[in-house]
Amino acid sequence: MIKLYENIKSRRIDLKMTQSELAAKVGYADKGMISRVENGKINLSQSLLIKFAEALETTPGELLGWTESPVSIERNAIAPNQYYIIPNDNNIKELIEVAKRSKTEDVKMATEFLKRLNGD
Repeated sequence: MIKLYENIKSRRIDLKMTQSELAAKVGYADKGMISRVENGKINLSQSLLIKFAEALETTPGELLGWTESPVSIERNAIAPNQYYIIPNDNNIKELIEVAKRSKTEDVKMATEFLKRLNGD
């Protein structure tokens, strides 16, 4: 996780953005929270990671230091506060295998959806 916080700071600096500017873009009241994030003192939720990625004009995967993101995250055009999580082609089979090992109905439905995407 340390790479995430380093990447947030690095990307902010690359964009010549101040901590105050980034704070405003992600909805924090002041730059103190950004300092705490960049120093790894705050764990980011998935929704905050997405906000940081948008504010820093990048993807959550790049902030996490992934060379290839296992999923794409796209904004829902009809409901802008919702996102679609779409598996990348290279990871669909792996996601299906993980889903097969789970017993929950949501994962079963996701497995069927991924199978249809993959043409299985």
